[in-house]
Amino acid sequence: MRAKPYHYLLASAWRGKASWYTLAAKHRSLLKPATKTAASSVRDAPVLQQGRGEELKSDWERRRQRQRRRVDAGGDAFFCASSNDWVALGVADGVSESTKFGGNPAEFSWQLMELASDHFYELQRAQLLAFGPSGKEIDTQRMLQGAYDSILKQRPRVAGSSTACLLAMSHRTGVLDTAMLGDSGYLILRDGLIYHRSPVQQHRFNYPYQLSVGLASSHDPAAKSTITASAVPPESGSKPESSGLGGGQITPVDAIVDHHQLQDGDIILLATDGLLDNLYDHEMLQLIDSEQSLLTSPRMWNAELEDSLCRVAWRLVQAAWSHSRNPRRLSPWAQAARALGEGYPLGGKPDDITAMLALVRRL
Repeated sequence: MRAKPYHYLLASAWRGKASWYTLAAKHRSLLKPATKTAASSVRDAPVLQQGRGEELKSDWERRRQRQRRRVDAGGDAFFCASSNDWVALGVADGVSESTKFGGNPAEFSWQLMELASDHFYELQRAQLLAFGPSGKEIDTQRMLQGAYDSILKQRPRVAGSSTACLLAMSHRTGVLDTAMLGDSGYLILRDGLIYHRSPVQQHRFNYPYQLSVGLASSHDPAAKSTITASAVPPESGSKPESSGLGGGQITPVDAIVDHHQLQDGDIILLATDGLLDNLYDHEMLQLIDSEQSLLTSPRMWNAELEDSLCRVAWRLVQAAWSHSRNPRRLSPWAQAARALGEGYPLGGKPDDITAMLALVRRL
């Protein structure tokens, strides 16, 4: 008997640290495999799709179209893209410190995500020609490498630095392929528990990995303007000092690649460190559990389920933003700093915040 295909309902929410609003978007058309995606929100979410005739547009036309789709998420950027066989998601956190060295963190992170979306479709076309409709797994590290190489080839090219995390989910097999670099990451929630949490990749505390292009040589490519907390020990996911600081540029080859088999009812949370450093795992679980329809509506799609997922995304971002402004809270960020003897005993971490949720259904 042929296995039933996997389907994904997606929602996203974001908030820039200097913004006074939070927006959430539902990506309704991913209820089943589709070649087009729509967003429903106060503004259009940056859903980057390549439809018929897209390849005929000039680079300038595509760039202008994408800029109109962008939202104000501070230095954060994100995308979702879909085909008949796969759904791809990505987040990037442009490093604000790079502005001191000629960088544009928001423009760099947006271009990185937009170009990653391009390479998602290029990989799809190449696999269709090589392997037919059955295809094979999407290589998220190749997506990130292709985006990075495209930025390097641009003339003039945007300068900046950013962390990144890309996910690709198969409609046919339910396989999740991931590539993450730095402190943006993802969680897989299963049966009300955290089944998997991606590690934080860093040289040392306060020095996460990041891709950088065109910055002044005095800029430390691993530095961020704020301390970053991790839910795993600081040594976990670290590489030797020679990998970045004075020992060579960080590239997508340094990304951590992983694969997971998804199950019906799984929830994937993809987020930048603005959320992960301000919310504990149990707080995220409580916010997700507050929407019972996500847990008690197996194999059903309806407007209530869509609204529930959108509300959870919004509440996660809103809670993280509220905690980031609390100077007396022992946040994950402050707790990690205390554990290492840093001089940051209390408080949240003001930052741009982006969250993307995917609910898995095997229909």
